Amino acid sequence: MTAPRAVKKRSRNAATPWRAPKTARTSTPSTPSIDDLRAQLEVRMRERDEALEQLAATSKVLNVISSSTSELEPIFKIMIEDATRLCGAEVGTFALYEGSGWRGAAVWGHSKQYADDITRELISPTIEPRDK
Repeated sequence: MTAPRAVKKRSRNAATPWRAPKTARTSTPSTPSIDDLRAQLEVRMRERDEALEQLAATSKVLNVISSSTSELEPIFKIMIEDATRLCGAEVGTFALYEGSGWRGAAVWGHSKQYADDITRELISPTIEPRDK
């Protein structure tokens, strides 16, 4: 009687490297076109520019805070100026709630008359009762 021998079978697919097909490759949904890549790049550059603007505005506010001992007005002015610019708005108002109403603490882009009125007078919120 003979001893059994170990037989090693070879698989047909064993360790064959992948080779790209020899046909020319065309643009598919998984392969973005140059125009798509350019559009994506423009979006990313806009996002980067906005982030840099926000960072610069934050830095500016922090510098004013660190140099100001107890005055809040310069801080509010810088904050409303930067917020208005970052939002792309023409005017802005920074108001503080004082007990029963709002008082303008800083304004940007408004007329001198409006700025004087909003910072001098207390604006009471108007709340109308709901119908039951």
